[in-house]
Amino acid sequence: MEPARSAGATSPGSCLICVLAFFIAGGNALKCFECKDLSGNPCVGESVLCHSGSNVCISSLVQYQIDPSLPGAQNLGGVPTWLFMRACGSSDQCSSIITLRTSYTRMVTSNQCCMSDNCSPPKPPVISEQSENGLTCMGCFNVTSDSCQEYKSVKCRGSEQQCFTYSNKHLEGGDSIAMAGCATQTACDLDLGYDGIKTQCYGGCSNNRSSQIASSLSIAAFLAVVYLG
Repeated sequence: MEPARSAGATSPGSCLICVLAFFIAGGNALKCFECKDLSGNPCVGESVLCHSGSNVCISSLVQYQIDPSLPGAQNLGGVPTWLFMRACGSSDQCSSIITLRTSYTRMVTSNQCCMSDNCSPPKPPVISEQSENGLTCMGCFNVTSDSCQEYKSVKCRGSEQQCFTYSNKHLEGGDSIAMAGCATQTACDLDLGYDGIKTQCYGGCSNNRSSQIASSLSIAAFLAVVYLG
């Protein structure tokens, strides 16, 4: 399947390569293959020496779907875009499913891991859509600014038990992004830990608890789809 392209969108490829390199942390003396494929097919890539913090090689499959009613996305048709990635990773990401849903988008990341040098984890499973769970969050999606001017209600599904907000105005090339909506707890349990990115998770209208949002691999993958697709 050919990757979807945003109508009229810029494509700061070098910017996103840097973002991906930052988010995909490595570890110890482990060696892993590193690659990405915008058609969702398994790739191999080059062997890299992982940096401190990683103890597994990880394969990640991202399904990204955009609502054609999003301004500027009329020719995307709501067709899912697939992204496959291999990288150094952390064992707490293994077999996890991370979902971020905004007013116009749905992104699901599933992971598989292995623990030996240059091993190749299998392609993670495709995650089907689930039924509504009763939680409603205010959502937005903006790839031209680090803030949203318009919000609309988003009905959460399946294990999306948290609302989230995310903004970043420090992408290279002057690009910014802002989004809000529903998230799984697996997203909120991971620390993004990057200066200049504002994130927050909370449990809906009746719960004001906040925390750092998740997703080293999933946010990097999301940005790759938006800007490199």
